[in-house]
Amino acid sequence: MLLFLSREKNKAFYGEKGLKCPFPIFFNTITFIFILGGAKMRNENVFQASLIRTIKNILPGCIILKLDPNYIQGIPDLLVLYGITWAALECKRSEDAPHRPNQDYYIKAMNTMSFATFVYPENVQQVLEDMLNYFKYVNNIEFNLDQFNSWKKSQNNLQVLLATNNYSEVVRA
Repeated sequence: MLLFLSREKNKAFYGEKGLKCPFPIFFNTITFIFILGGAKMRNENVFQASLIRTIKNILPGCIILKLDPNYIQGIPDLLVLYGITWAALECKRSEDAPHRPNQDYYIKAMNTMSFATFVYPENVQQVLEDMLNYFKYVNNIEFNLDQFNSWKKSQNNLQVLLATNNYSEVVRA
């Protein structure tokens, strides 16, 4: 994109008129699609970052890995390692967000091995409760649920911030 812009300091190199884009309609369409896609992804990325912070607060000592979707198509976004078990979570920006190819297959396959599910703002509380119960059952340990209960109280605030698209406040929360 920098090659197509005419900036004052580049005029000596590109000439007085600057360098023009040979395909302005194509370039502008790609730029628009990129910006539009970035706007959609931002909500999921903010949700995923908030989910990671929440899980780290609820499960101290857990390890959360972000998995590479380019390595195996359809592999879930997050892998939570805790005790002798793990959970795979596929983050979606909303309940009606489309599933990518193979995501349903890998969620079902990983759920038979351990715990795996789709998580989105509308079901995050239920998913975390189910994941904690699974970890509690498999690891045979008790959790300090004070942090989880305080998080449940603040969950309404998070949903309000996400609904109003106030991302700067969500990141600070």
